[in-house]
Amino acid sequence: MQCTTAALCGAISILFAGCSTIVKGTEQQVSVNTPGVPGALCQLQSPAIGTRTVQTPANITLPKSKNNVAVSCTAQCYSPGANTLASHTEAMAAGNVLFGGIIGLGIDAASGAMNTYDLVSRSS
Repeated sequence: MQCTTAALCGAISILFAGCSTIVKGTEQQVSVNTPGVPGALCQLQSPAIGTRTVQTPANITLPKSKNNVAVSCTAQCYSPGANTLASHTEAMAAGNVLFGGIIGLGIDAASGAMNTYDLVSRSS
């Protein structure tokens, strides 16, 4: 009976391992906007994404990471603007401790899936 229970618990742990990776994915779409200054060029930088450039307003898909993303924008005749897309831990990551254990938490941490960015960056 104990072997059956242990095998069942092991199978359930493997089933739920990496829950955020499966449910939420390892990438996220964010919006970059410069209110009142359309057409600004914005650079997004972090160790996880390197440097990416967009023209506002823009939507961009970024790999999730524990690192914040620095956003700096410039437009002719305007002062440069800067902001940060903050990275937060997904609430779903707590479920891995209960259902996926250390394996699930490790998978989500390594893939970045346990993180989420603010959805919108407004630089002014």
